[in-house]
Amino acid sequence: MLSVIVPAYNTSAWIVQCLDSIIAAEPAQSHELEVVVVNDGSTDNTADILANYCQKHSEVRVITQENQGLSGARNTGLKAARGRYVAFVDSDDRWADDIYLPWNEIRKGTLDIIGLDIVRQKHDGGQTIPYRRYKAPYGSRFANGMDFLKGRNLLPCVIGYIYRRAFLIDNGLYFASGLYHEDEDFTTRVFLKAGPFMAVKGPHYVYVERQESITTSTDKARQRKRIGDLLIILNNLRQLPNNECERIVLKTKLSFLTLDTVRLMLSFNLGRDFEQQAMNKMKEMGLYPFAMIADLHYLLLRSYLSIRLLLRR
Repeated sequence: MLSVIVPAYNTSAWIVQCLDSIIAAEPAQSHELEVVVVNDGSTDNTADILANYCQKHSEVRVITQENQGLSGARNTGLKAARGRYVAFVDSDDRWADDIYLPWNEIRKGTLDIIGLDIVRQKHDGGQTIPYRRYKAPYGSRFANGMDFLKGRNLLPCVIGYIYRRAFLIDNGLYFASGLYHEDEDFTTRVFLKAGPFMAVKGPHYVYVERQESITTSTDKARQRKRIGDLLIILNNLRQLPNNECERIVLKTKLSFLTLDTVRLMLSFNLGRDFEQQAMNKMKEMGLYPFAMIADLHYLLLRSYLSIRLLLRR
């Protein structure tokens, strides 16, 4: 019924906890679940840990490949999966106790996408905190992904959804290689193509905030690539609409993502020349000056960033 894809790269300290949380889910006891771990060229002892784990748990299988990055590992897992639905779990995160709640929808098999409920936790443990960004209304069924996209800033995290596998494969929906923030690209393309969608209340997924991750690193070269990749994604997404309806549906997502890109760029102080080049690219794409969206959070952030940009001239 469900294939859980776990990309693993040098996560020997966390991989067992991650896999334990998945196979402890209620459906695993009835042989409805498989776990596909993609060992993406790990150089620590992740491979040995996985080999020992597989001997004890028949529902887990491991694919080993040369390092291809997160996108490449996810694509490998997606192509190898056999379940009706697929989910993605990062190997330093874990599933929560309430992950069994979406299984009623999985068994019905009528949804293209099932939305999950994410909570956050610091790397040193402690209390979990609700992940409140762009949550879908629980229990509300949308006829298709575009109905949900309209007027909403879509949660980009791939880990926040379960997908009908045939829907992804039939539409050629795979991850773009070599990009940071590839989830922004993938999830938006998925929702443009998707049929029925519904979110289920949890929590289902524990996102662990690690030190020196892509999103927390202070390395300026890494952050410049991050902004550069976001500009590539913005350009790709703005070219997706095939008609006026799709253009309108994507407007909110593109507008919020443009603000997020500028906010990140300014927060890391990447240099005036770099900032000016990035803003020029947004002008060329028609994304700056910032669009007007009837959303209070957006308008407040838009005003704040516009003032900051003026002050930096």
